[in-house]
Amino acid sequence: MRNLLPGLHSFVLATDDQRRMEKHWAVASAEVTDHNLEVTMTMSPGAEITGRVVAAESVALPDKSTVVVTPVLRGWGFVTLVSDQGGTFQIRGLPGDPSRVSVNDLGAMFYVKEIRYNGLAVPDGFFTPVAGPAILEIVIDDKAATISGSVTERDRVAGRIMILAVKWPFSPGGSSLPMLLRANTNTPADDQGRFQIGGLAPGEYRVFGLTEDIALKMKPDSLVRLVNRAEKVTLERGGSQSVSLKIVEP
Repeated sequence: MRNLLPGLHSFVLATDDQRRMEKHWAVASAEVTDHNLEVTMTMSPGAEITGRVVAAESVALPDKSTVVVTPVLRGWGFVTLVSDQGGTFQIRGLPGDPSRVSVNDLGAMFYVKEIRYNGLAVPDGFFTPVAGPAILEIVIDDKAATISGSVTERDRVAGRIMILAVKWPFSPGGSSLPMLLRANTNTPADDQGRFQIGGLAPGEYRVFGLTEDIALKMKPDSLVRLVNRAEKVTLERGGSQSVSLKIVEP
C-alpha cells in the first residue's frame, strides 16, 4: 500500500472460501510516519455465531428485530434479521477484534435486558469474539423506560438538534459518536425543541443536545467532555423522566 497519510492505521485482510463457507481474517494496527513500514499479519478463522433473541419471564418477543454486530475500530458491522420463528439468527466470519452487539427495530416498549456470549454476560454489549462456533443470547424485556423534554433557547440555534442519552458509566474506549448516533439512544428534537427517546433500559444516563453540524465534526475527546457536562437522569424499569436541556458545545 502506497501514499498513506501519517497516523494510526488499521489493516485488514480477509479471505472467503465459498466452497467451504469459511472466512479467515487478519487484523493489525500500525503507526505510519515518514518511512516505509512492514506489518506482520496472521490469518485466523472468524467466529461463527449462532444467536437467539429470548424473552424475559412473562414477556412476548417483538414482532421483528435486527441484530447488528459492529467491530469497534471499523465503523461497519454485520447486520442480520432475526427469524420470526424462535428468534434465531446467525453471523458468520466475524473477525476476532472487540465488537459491540446491538438490537434495532424493537420499538419503544422493548429494551435489551442482558446479552450473554458463550453463557457469560457482556456489559453494554461489548465482547471479543473467539474463533470457531459461539452462542450469543439477547434477553428482551417489554418494560422500557422513556426520556422526554425540551431544549431551551431552541429558537436561537439554526439546524437540526440531536438529543443523545448515553448509558452511564461511559466507556470512552468502547464508544464513538458515530456509533451513538446510529444507536437507539438518540433522536432529533422537533422545531420547538421537544423530544422523546423510548426503548431505554433502566439505569443511569447522561443526556445532552448538540447541533447536527457539530456532531458530524466532533472527535472522541470532545465527546468525553460533552458527556461529563450532560444532564444526569436515572430511570426505573418502565418509568419516564422529563428534562430541560441546554445545547452543549465542545
